[in-house]
Amino acid sequence: MDKHPTHIKYYLPWDYAPIDISFVFEAEKPAGKHGFLKTAGRRFVFEDGTPVRFWGSNFNSGACFPPKDHAPKLARRMAMMGLNMIRFHQMDSEWARPSLFQFAKGGLLQNTQTLDPHSMDLLDYFIYCLKQEGVYVYLDLLTYRRFREGDGLENAIQLADGARPYCLYNRRLIELQKKFIHDLLTHYNPYTKLRYIDDPCIALSECVNEASFYAQKATAEPYRHELCEHYRSWAADNGLPNKGDDIIDFVNPDEDMHAFYTEMFRRYNQEMLATMKELGVKYPLTGSNQAHAMSVVEAHEDCDFVDNHEYIWLGTQANITNRNPLAIDRSFGTMLAMMALPDKPLFISEWDSVWPNEYRAAAPLHVAGILAFQDWGGATIHTYRYGNNTESWLTSRMGRELILSNSYGRGGWDNYNDPAKFGLFYHAALIVRRGDLQVARQEIALQANQRGDTRMTATALNAAPEQHRVNIQLPGREVTADLSADLHDDLFDGDEILSDTGEMFRNKKLGNGYIDTDRTKAVYGVRRRDESVSLRGLEVTAKNDFYTLAISALDDQPIARSGNLLLTAVGRADNKGARYNGDKTQQIDEGEGPLMIEVIQASLSLETSLEQVQILSIDYEGFVTGSTWLAVKDGVLHFEIGNTRENSSLYYLIQKA
Repeated sequence: MDKHPTHIKYYLPWDYAPIDISFVFEAEKPAGKHGFLKTAGRRFVFEDGTPVRFWGSNFNSGACFPPKDHAPKLARRMAMMGLNMIRFHQMDSEWARPSLFQFAKGGLLQNTQTLDPHSMDLLDYFIYCLKQEGVYVYLDLLTYRRFREGDGLENAIQLADGARPYCLYNRRLIELQKKFIHDLLTHYNPYTKLRYIDDPCIALSECVNEASFYAQKATAEPYRHELCEHYRSWAADNGLPNKGDDIIDFVNPDEDMHAFYTEMFRRYNQEMLATMKELGVKYPLTGSNQAHAMSVVEAHEDCDFVDNHEYIWLGTQANITNRNPLAIDRSFGTMLAMMALPDKPLFISEWDSVWPNEYRAAAPLHVAGILAFQDWGGATIHTYRYGNNTESWLTSRMGRELILSNSYGRGGWDNYNDPAKFGLFYHAALIVRRGDLQVARQEIALQANQRGDTRMTATALNAAPEQHRVNIQLPGREVTADLSADLHDDLFDGDEILSDTGEMFRNKKLGNGYIDTDRTKAVYGVRRRDESVSLRGLEVTAKNDFYTLAISALDDQPIARSGNLLLTAVGRADNKGARYNGDKTQQIDEGEGPLMIEVIQASLSLETSLEQVQILSIDYEGFVTGSTWLAVKDGVLHFEIGNTRENSSLYYLIQKA
């Protein structure tokens, strides 16, 4: 190959997308055209019977309220990249600007019982814009709300974000949640001319984000004493001894405490869902969204759908777990499948492999593949971004110094401009929404007999979600499945996992994998330089040691007959001048814009029925930087990418001549 650049500038503009695939899903506009979202067994369907899966993103805190001149551009950008779901998250946080309760900082917020009209106007208009572009809304209800003395609460200063876990049982907190739900869902949107509760664009809600008695311990008074009173009442009903406050241990739960936690969470879910349905909510609802233990899973049996979160990330922006998400036992599927109840749709409302992890480009198609293989309801990455600043010094780079809720480095969660993750969303959306990857052929029931089980003990989930369709079998429940195993079994056969459809593969030792379907093919992870990878009708040989290379048909044909293909090639991506320690577990200098991507230099052989093609290299603004005409020989197209400056990009279009 000729001399070529090793790195090029490539970030995704905040108001546009280099490639537009909205035409693939044009018939789905506007959102709500099929009626309200419903459930049918483990699937989401609309009122008219149309099945649907969702692929999308969170919008966090201030980003939920974009200026009115930004909102149409953002909504259009979502559609261009194939997204059809936005989760509005942390709208109630006190550190957001704007927030639901306060448009701007300065005034003293006495309580959190009034929705700010300026904030609501921006939210209303953004929802209207999303609806026109076929993008649905997952509406959060309680996330980071900081309750105050003016809300009528004792010792409010000791209540952390969301007042978790006290929000699950304290009557005043539950009354405040119900008032908020009433005020928000009966709010009239002047742009859609509908109340939120009457708009089928709003598709899902959870009552409270990431709450449980496991993740948040009941320690603040008088709320701990109140929980002790609940425990004594429950213990008496179940023939257990009476205990004083000083004896009851909420921090190190035994089997009895696991059962109590299950019952308390179940009561909360039942009460809140009943209240919302009485109010007139027509779309699916759930309680919370993180399986901290099997007790939490059991408590959600009565919900319309279930939800879960997972991150391949530990530490802060300054101290990183720089691990390849494909090269670990407990990858994304382990935690996510813990909520896979046999009769409920499963939605993944948060997932990520967070910058500055250098291997994060391996995550998007791995997650999308598991989701499609399991036939789960959808996923939203955490997160698009936290604010609305459009200055180029910020939008052309990853991260920024930002402290939210006492957590340094939240700027590292912004994904909107990241070529290593959002850059792969075209293919992820096609895999999930179009159904490019087959659903598992066999189902496996995993017997969960201990309420205290967590992802650390659920060994079977390390492999099962990539082998067969997973059903969590709770104690005493009957589950029909082709196969069965105990949740603690090790289902790995060596280091390789192959789906029962043969379309998805991962080698955990080498840290790589592939997706091989008729309409989307992808190779991702760590490889030897110049290693050849052969899929059905595609051979790839790259000079890079880490990359994701994906190719999808953008028409209704399989790749071998398609006249319009999108090829994406991305690996490491980081700010210009970013510096780390030797093993890249500590960031010394976050660098500055622009974002630089490592050029993927590869030779490809692609089987095709075409006789001649044009290959276009597309830059971050959507301009063509290189154009090559090639003849197909004996049904195989041989070509190279990354071998010249003009032919070095993130995106390539392979189109019929």
